[in-house]
Amino acid sequence: MKSFLTVVKNPLLSKGLLIMKVTSFFLLVFALHVAGKGLGQEKMDFTFKKTEIGTILRTIEKQSHYRFLYNDQLRSVKQKVSLSVQDVDIRLLLDRLFEKTALTWQLMENDLIVVREDPEKSAPLRTITGRITDENDLPLANVSVNVKGATGGVVSNERGLFTINANESDILVFSYVGFESQEFKVGGSTDLKIALVSVRRDLENVVVIGYGTVKKRDLTGAVVSVKGDEIKKIAASNAMEALQGKVAGVDIVRTSGGAGATVMVTVRGTRSINAQNDPLYIVDGIQYGSYQDINPADIQSLEVLKDAASTAIYGSRGANGVILITTKKGSNTGKITVSANSYFGESEVAGYPKPMTGPQFANLKRQAYRTIGTWNSPADDSKVFTSAAELAAINNGTSTYWPGYLLNKGSQQDYSVGVSGGNDKTRIYFSFDYFKEKGLLSNDYSGRYALHLNIDQTIAPTFKVGLQSQLTYYNQNLRADAILTIANKVLPYYTPYAADTLSKYPGNGAQINPLLEGLPGAYVNQFNTTRVLSTAYAEWKPLNGLTIRSNLGIVNSNSRNGYFQGANTIARALSTGSLSGIATATEA
Repeated sequence: MKSFLTVVKNPLLSKGLLIMKVTSFFLLVFALHVAGKGLGQEKMDFTFKKTEIGTILRTIEKQSHYRFLYNDQLRSVKQKVSLSVQDVDIRLLLDRLFEKTALTWQLMENDLIVVREDPEKSAPLRTITGRITDENDLPLANVSVNVKGATGGVVSNERGLFTINANESDILVFSYVGFESQEFKVGGSTDLKIALVSVRRDLENVVVIGYGTVKKRDLTGAVVSVKGDEIKKIAASNAMEALQGKVAGVDIVRTSGGAGATVMVTVRGTRSINAQNDPLYIVDGIQYGSYQDINPADIQSLEVLKDAASTAIYGSRGANGVILITTKKGSNTGKITVSANSYFGESEVAGYPKPMTGPQFANLKRQAYRTIGTWNSPADDSKVFTSAAELAAINNGTSTYWPGYLLNKGSQQDYSVGVSGGNDKTRIYFSFDYFKEKGLLSNDYSGRYALHLNIDQTIAPTFKVGLQSQLTYYNQNLRADAILTIANKVLPYYTPYAADTLSKYPGNGAQINPLLEGLPGAYVNQFNTTRVLSTAYAEWKPLNGLTIRSNLGIVNSNSRNGYFQGANTIARALSTGSLSGIATATEA
């Protein structure tokens, strides 16, 4: 038998095949175009001046879809470069960035770029040896020798000798306790002679202690002295907050994030479970616990007495440590000196925990009811979410981050001016300070006005008198801390608004709406406080080495607290109507 194959030409079939071929061609071109985009054709503009390469890589990550994998301890990654590029892709950008370094890069899958050091591009390490001595050419042992910007290092032996590997462009850093650190660029040197200079100037500093002053070199007790210039470098509301991290063994923690909050200070740990652990504060020779009244710019020096020797002077009150604050005095140059300081800064919450979203909490509730057999599928939602409002919120996928409605950006601003002058007989120092802090919650603020006056008058070569006076006024409105606790308890699938107005009990009414307390006039907790510290002294030196001094101090405080709690505030949630009142207090 013969078999015949009959070919039938169908014009519709031929046209369909042609359309498929053209479509496949365009899809291939589009895929290649997208692949080309992923391989580095995204255009970027960057300008950097003397910036570490690691910082540049992190900036590129933030402004593009690329990710970098590298060892941030590599010496080349810490190298500083300057770079300015416009409308370049990632390939050209990295080639320009690494052209004068030992770094190389490789593009991997998912836009991951691996950065590593190329041994062939790295400058060869050289063995550097040397000897370290003091000013008298005596060898120094255990001196730390490090390559600047790199990890690891070596120490000198008992003869002051050391050996380290480095390249010509490296800088060696020599450091030792009691001596000034010294830097040396390697260059072509292989055998070094380093002479460290001892630190002597700190030993001549005068330190204030409980019963007078003494040079630091003659001091045997555990006393730390911080000068006023160091304190005012930190933008802080008070001197103790500016002292954070500057004194070993002293823990300083802000009591809250509210405006005008003070700090909790403990010296060498907690000594008592039930009693107070606060140190004793002495301002110009007078006990004064309201250290926050003192403008940091008015402080000449601040000393912290940490050991048991402080109890020999101040008794049991000094058992938790003593902090001595000495304010500035006028000059005797015959000239008037005017100084001014100001700053402004913003603050915001860092790392505040975020609770579950609405759908996440709904799923958690479903799984809880699944364990008892009530819920098996979304068809059983009505058995779990019993109220109509709750079920509607679940079906709509509603989610509310309640703390986000309450937390805002805070700010601090400070403006102060000081005038100093005098001659050999009369010295005067006067200052005015205005400090304003806005808290993270609305209607949370604290304002401080401070006047300070110091007068010293020499009546005779052996006799002088003086006056130190501090007047401080506070105007504050403080919010209740419980508002964030309430915000975290409201179910996240409820919204604070109903028909464009704030509802008192969102959803099922389990918690009051915390946003109601932020309405103007709904919650007022205003404090007006005035404090006065005034000290007069007389000092007589009948003999060399003998000084007789008498201090008379007055401390007075008056405060007024006016409060109003509206019917819709948290404090009145379980009551009816509003509440208002005034409380006054006087201390002398």
